[in-house]
Amino acid sequence: MADFYQNQQNKFHGNIDENMSLTDIFHTLAMNQQHGWLFLRSEDNTKEVYFYFQGDLVSLVSSPDHKFKYIPDKLHYAAKISIEEYNQAQMHEMPLVFLRELVDPMELESLKDSICYEEICEVFNWERGYFEFISQSHPEANPELIPISKQFEIEGVLMEIAQRRQEMQENASVLPEMDEILVQEQEIDGPKDYADPMFNVWFLAHHRSIQDIILRSYYNEFDVLRILNNLLLNGNLRPITDEELIVFAAHVEEQGDKEEAIQYYNLLLKRNPLDVQACDALAEIYNSLDRKEDQAILYRTAGERLLSQDDASLRVFGGVYLLRFCDILPESPEGIEMRTNLFYMVKDQEIDGKAIGYNSLAEGKKLFYSLRSRKEDEKARDILENLLALSPHDKTLQSQLINVCIDLDDIPTAVKQYESLAKIYERDKNWQELISTYQKIIKLVPTRKDIQKKLDSVQNKRQKGKKGFRSVASVFMFIFLIASAVGGYFWYSNWNNAQIENKNPILENDEIAKRRQEQVNSKAQQNLTEALYKKSRNQLREAEKMLLEIIATMPDLSIKQQVEAELETLRKQIKEREEISQTFEKEYFKAVSFEKQGLWNQAIGIYQDLWYNTKFQDIPERKNITFPILVQATPSGATVSIDGVNPQTIIGKELVVRCHPDFKQMEVSLEGYENRIFFNALRLPLAKPVVDDQGRTLEPILEGKIEVILAKSSVWTMPFSESAKTIMESAPCYADGMLFLAARDDRIYAFSDIKLSAKPQRMWVWEDKRARLASFSATPSYCNGILYVGGNNGRFYALDTKKQALIGLYPIAQNIPISAACDVSEKHGLVVLGAHDGKVYALPLIKEVTRKWQPRWVFSTTRRIDASIVIQGETVLVTSSDSYLYALDIATGKEIWRYDMDRASRCSPSVMDNMIYIAGNGYMRVVSLSNGKEIRKLEIQGDVLGQPVFYQNAVYFATNGRNLYAVSQNLQILWQYKAIAPFKASPAISKKGILYIGCQKGQKDKDDEKSKKAILYAFMASSGKIIWTHDIYQDIFASPLLVDDVLIQVSDKIYAFMDN
Repeated sequence: MADFYQNQQNKFHGNIDENMSLTDIFHTLAMNQQHGWLFLRSEDNTKEVYFYFQGDLVSLVSSPDHKFKYIPDKLHYAAKISIEEYNQAQMHEMPLVFLRELVDPMELESLKDSICYEEICEVFNWERGYFEFISQSHPEANPELIPISKQFEIEGVLMEIAQRRQEMQENASVLPEMDEILVQEQEIDGPKDYADPMFNVWFLAHHRSIQDIILRSYYNEFDVLRILNNLLLNGNLRPITDEELIVFAAHVEEQGDKEEAIQYYNLLLKRNPLDVQACDALAEIYNSLDRKEDQAILYRTAGERLLSQDDASLRVFGGVYLLRFCDILPESPEGIEMRTNLFYMVKDQEIDGKAIGYNSLAEGKKLFYSLRSRKEDEKARDILENLLALSPHDKTLQSQLINVCIDLDDIPTAVKQYESLAKIYERDKNWQELISTYQKIIKLVPTRKDIQKKLDSVQNKRQKGKKGFRSVASVFMFIFLIASAVGGYFWYSNWNNAQIENKNPILENDEIAKRRQEQVNSKAQQNLTEALYKKSRNQLREAEKMLLEIIATMPDLSIKQQVEAELETLRKQIKEREEISQTFEKEYFKAVSFEKQGLWNQAIGIYQDLWYNTKFQDIPERKNITFPILVQATPSGATVSIDGVNPQTIIGKELVVRCHPDFKQMEVSLEGYENRIFFNALRLPLAKPVVDDQGRTLEPILEGKIEVILAKSSVWTMPFSESAKTIMESAPCYADGMLFLAARDDRIYAFSDIKLSAKPQRMWVWEDKRARLASFSATPSYCNGILYVGGNNGRFYALDTKKQALIGLYPIAQNIPISAACDVSEKHGLVVLGAHDGKVYALPLIKEVTRKWQPRWVFSTTRRIDASIVIQGETVLVTSSDSYLYALDIATGKEIWRYDMDRASRCSPSVMDNMIYIAGNGYMRVVSLSNGKEIRKLEIQGDVLGQPVFYQNAVYFATNGRNLYAVSQNLQILWQYKAIAPFKASPAISKKGILYIGCQKGQKDKDDEKSKKAILYAFMASSGKIIWTHDIYQDIFASPLLVDDVLIQVSDKIYAFMDN
């Protein structure tokens, strides 16, 4: 392969097929460490993709704009932006630029990179196509083709592709095709958070195709397909049924959403290709949208499919559809071809022409003229010949056939047709046309003497005929004049008799008629007064009925005109009222529809207009209006009251509170948490929190969804030191039922009985003059009753926890800090620590007092070590400030490999599946444990001072840039949170899937010093949703610790919380 590449002078190209797959191409380019551009084109020429290769890295060059345009959808459905912001983004000329003002630009870039990664993976579905690689050094290279994505490791991409293919084969029996529409069958367990992957996909899946779900979900395609597979297997989702497709297609079409109706009908036709009703409905929608081309394609596809059936009735429909196709595109090349085929199918009785309303003669003539205009004379001639078989005496057809034959230079056939015409003209005694025809034959074939003789004979007969005709005409003229004179006389006699006839009128009694009319007028006036009264009471229909009855009694003209004027005014009022009522009903049900879709803001916006618009005040249904407000309370189980009363609610897994439009306050409460009170600010978009006369803070409700995070109360707190100024920087160590704390006051504390119901007992406090200035900041390690911990005074301690006695002391150098945790290997009998002198020490584990406690080996780096040591099997992992991650042999201390992070790091490494996760120089990196090679990396904000933790195949870590990250194993960001202050600690995750971590002190309001505080956070690890927070007014440096169902956080004291 390399030889082939070189022979092509830096140009590598060919076909993608079974002999050269995309995997082969990517492998070849990576193996040869090539730099340049790879161009791919699909076999059907519908798609082209460009990549840039840089050694064993690849990035995308061609922009997948068709997927980028869904970024606002992805952010909206993941609750990253509001519906108003989403609508603004959709209307903006440059949505992504607009979104940068609303969303962290890093998150946007990460989302774009994720889309680009999916685009790369997608091309591996191509089985055939064309490829061409152009090296950077090639004359045709275009340096302006700049990558739009970050670089991805080729090996990682190919591994991902292999894994996806395997899983997709396993799931093929469960997952429907991409255009299948899914519906929600039952709710899912777990958090109902739009940012949660499972809920995000489940929510999007209702009445959407799988392709639409993938495009709109915040998560990558493969993860979405995995989730869909699980939801289908668990019965949370199912494919829509045919009956539902029919019902919903009709419903959404009636509602005006014709695009969605098209999607339903297309799927119905895919499942039932012979469904003529669905075909007709879809064609009608295309017609209403003036999508003629789509309508034509539908008719052609359906027609050809139906014609292939044995059922005669279906074949009739097939013929009708093909005829409609021809009517839409009559003069297009496809239309001409289909009209020709249809003509012959009817001729050959493959289609019943009468049944489909096809007139072969009329349609054939149209087709002939179309073919002639396109200069397709041979086809036109064939059509004419078949038409003449249907109508052999049609002189026009014969004339046209002659013209075609002359144009085709087929003189014998033209002459033959002229002779046929001559016979017809001779039979009809049309001497003029007969003479003309003979003359044309002679002009084409001057040698035809027989025709010349016939021409002479006809001309002689015509001359004799003209003389006889003149004599006969004179006789007829005389007879005509006599008849005219007689007829005129009889007409005059009849007219004169009619004039002298006289009729006597019947006279009515004027007095009786006058009295009767007065009664009618009086009754009409009374009824008019009553009708006007009913009108004033808004009884418009009854008033209209009375006015019509008045007119029917035929009052005087003046009264009638008055009534008609009132009737005209009344009908205008009725029409306006009906239009208002129809508008109200239409908008009301639109709002209800929005509610069903969970679009609370849109629903409330409509309800507000219906409630506050004065023109709707007389609509009786107005009183039914209530505002739906989605209350996403964390934790779940909270109760809501509106103005002191429990409101009507819709409770599923979510809580939707129905409020009167003019409600004042909402209170959310839960036992053990602090209540939160809100006020109605739905019409006050700029409202801010206020304090009421009771000193309570009231927060504004600005939209139809509020997220309520109730502050958590601690179960108990306990000081560990008499000094209120002592801050615990090291994390607690829990072992053998004891909690050990190494504090900045040079002491080590031990507590027992860690439980929720009561505070623990402080068992003992160890202090020793040899620990003077130790100022412990390293987390202790425990092994077989011995506690190992380093001090910041250059000494390393081994403490017997049963005797509370020091049994080992190893001095490094005076005042050389040991600020990070050591690690223990029972298998090798070693405790390994790192110090600020840049050295790694491996000391033997001890059980009793050891006077000469000496290391078995020492390894030196060039800068200080202030990240925890990690032992993984036979390897010691060391993060040094000299920018390297070292792998040492635990038995000898010899270096196995080193990995350069380009800058000092204080991150402690973590290992999962033979991969090391470590942060340095603004990146989270994945490094192979076996050889130290970087596999992939992710740019992050800040440095990690703690250690990444793992939970259910995801990686969690926090930075001093105030960011908490959750990423997949391949470093795709799952979610991200920005705190008010930096993180120094590592997260802790409970068995319940709750992530705990505390940040250092920070303040939201720079002008309010009292607002400065540290915060302990509780998140759902799967989604990043905040469950609760707790304020602590001292810095949190230490990582939290879980002891059964108790969460321990240390700072200025010990705080205990329930793990929930």
